[in-house]
Amino acid sequence: NLAGPVDPYTGEWTAMEAAHLLRRATYASNRDTIQEVVDNGLAFTIDQLFTAKPMPDPPINYRDDSDPNVPIGSTWVGQTYGNDVNGNRNRSIRGWTLNLLIDEGIHIREKMTLFWHNHLVTEGVNDARLKYQYISLIRQHAIGNFKTLVEKMTIDPTMLRYLNGKDNKVGSPNENYARELLELFTIGKGDLAGPGDYTFYTEVDVEELAKALTGWR
Repeated sequence: NLAGPVDPYTGEWTAMEAAHLLRRATYASNRDTIQEVVDNGLAFTIDQLFTAKPMPDPPINYRDDSDPNVPIGSTWVGQTYGNDVNGNRNRSIRGWTLNLLIDEGIHIREKMTLFWHNHLVTEGVNDARLKYQYISLIRQHAIGNFKTLVEKMTIDPTMLRYLNGKDNKVGSPNENYARELLELFTIGKGDLAGPGDYTFYTEVDVEELAKALTGWR
């Protein structure tokens, strides 16, 4: 932190401050949750927000009675796959995600999962298996080390599809992911320093990074 350490908050700790913290760090807080946070105090609540916790159970088949391999109430993760069940499994992911947001309680993981989902964004990949793998990767590292998250995201199948990492080959490097990695996901451009070059990286950096990342499928 270039500005130095942040001084601990020493102001009032009432329902107003507790509700503000919960709005920023969680979803679906209510009067009982706010009162619990007031009673527990700020220091305890901060620790609670960041305490390590196990990964959630995987999504299940909520209502599709046409899936021949996954009875209602069982998880479809790791089961036989086909296009005829992909739509229902995608809907299962959405329902599962909303339940996690609502039921997270006093913990920051789901808020940070959605934050990193919006930052390390993907689009246009409709495979439920890959969506589950992608969001689980983000959730696993949501409050961990950013460098580790970026390293693993670089070879995540959904990201490889979305930003053409799978098309990045020896002799024919694809620079799409390398450019987004530098410009959007990590250090940013900075001011223009020359034709096609920026303060924080150059076109040569993009080219060399793309070459270094060839071969992931």
